[in-house]
Amino acid sequence: MEEYSITRIDRDVSSENFTEFRNTLRTAIEKTNGHVVLDFTSVNLVYSFGISLMIKAMRMLNEKGRNLYVIINSPTLNDVFVVNNLNKLFHIFPDIEAFEFEFYRQHADGHSEAETELFESISLTINVQPVSRTQLVLELNGIMASERDYKLFRDTCDQNKDTYQKVLVDCKELSYVDSPGISALVDVNKLFRQAGGQLYLCSLSQFLLEILETAHVNEFIPIFQNRVEALNKW
Repeated sequence: MEEYSITRIDRDVSSENFTEFRNTLRTAIEKTNGHVVLDFTSVNLVYSFGISLMIKAMRMLNEKGRNLYVIINSPTLNDVFVVNNLNKLFHIFPDIEAFEFEFYRQHADGHSEAETELFESISLTINVQPVSRTQLVLELNGIMASERDYKLFRDTCDQNKDTYQKVLVDCKELSYVDSPGISALVDVNKLFRQAGGQLYLCSLSQFLLEILETAHVNEFIPIFQNRVEALNKW
């Protein structure tokens, strides 16, 4: 039977306790060889950098064949995860009892199909959709947070830079981009500009928008609320 350990988070995760939360995650991962459960029952809000740490922790666990589970009782916090597509990355449960029931049910016969699907959803996939002879839409799904993801994005854009002048990156199904992923966006934007084109972004979650605005990406890559708005203004 698979093992897991539960770590209780007792207060909201903000800039004031960022280091404490990072250390808590590190300890939770190191103290067990099994899966990690973060209990946010007493938490109403986790700021973007806290979520970024959780995603990195999940990737670290996944590389070892383990997973990160999340207990969320607060409707406010649950809405944050749902609105920002984070419920597609994490197994989220309303309480410990619900988690334990599902965990033991799925692991009774070994590795669960649900976990396999979740692992697959983490890696970046790109759906290429030509709009016209000069316009292209790239639908990003999953997260961009590994060398494989960065290479896929760069290679896809490199293959299309001489054909399309305007490329819209639709981030509706993209849940997370880390710092190297942001660098990949910046590099690709330069690539298209050098070829006489332009990169655009649309449909970012509030979580992603905060990440990109913090990195000032919005100052040189136009960002639209949705695909319709972007295509109408092209």
